[in-house]
Amino acid sequence: MIRGIESKPNNDPCTKKIMVYMDGQNLFKGARDAFGYHTPDYDVLALGQYVADKIGGCVVDIYFYTGIHAPEVNWRLHRFWRTKLSRLERQGVKVYCQQLQYIRNATTGDIEEVREKGIDTAIAFDIALHTVENKFDVAVLFSQDTGDFGGIARKIKEIAQQQNRIIPLYSVFPYSKNMSCARGVKDTQWLKITKSEYDRCRER
Repeated sequence: MIRGIESKPNNDPCTKKIMVYMDGQNLFKGARDAFGYHTPDYDVLALGQYVADKIGGCVVDIYFYTGIHAPEVNWRLHRFWRTKLSRLERQGVKVYCQQLQYIRNATTGDIEEVREKGIDTAIAFDIALHTVENKFDVAVLFSQDTGDFGGIARKIKEIAQQQNRIIPLYSVFPYSKNMSCARGVKDTQWLKITKSEYDRCRER
């Protein structure tokens, strides 16, 4: 059970089960691009409730994925994310994290590039597995990562056909007319979050 997410009363049972899969770094970068925010201060539970209210249904589980810095590379961000992830776990959110990978200069040893590896694969695997297990009626993916998730919508459709059902897949992302990329994941239904909607889902 997700604490802080509204549940339906007994006389009004939920008829649409929603599973939320949130790419934390992709969401942060989207908010930075769309709204100019430089801190990942979004409220994961509030965003889940926003989706439930927007499309109708009950959030039965939230899965949150992110890469985090090694403490010896960036202690401040490492501590920030560890604190945030611990809080999410106490609230009932399923958390998956991986240490970021660093590409260093062969001569100086300086970090030239930071990469997040394994997150997209984990998300795609979980969505496919939960589809097979019939755990939801609607899948919601907080991401715009079209290159990595382009095939997941087709896979869900294939599994759903075998189960004789239709499973909507939403791609949710921050949106403004000035952002560099205003497209969601291919073959999904796009749900754009405006600045005012996002601001209501920020941590206080």
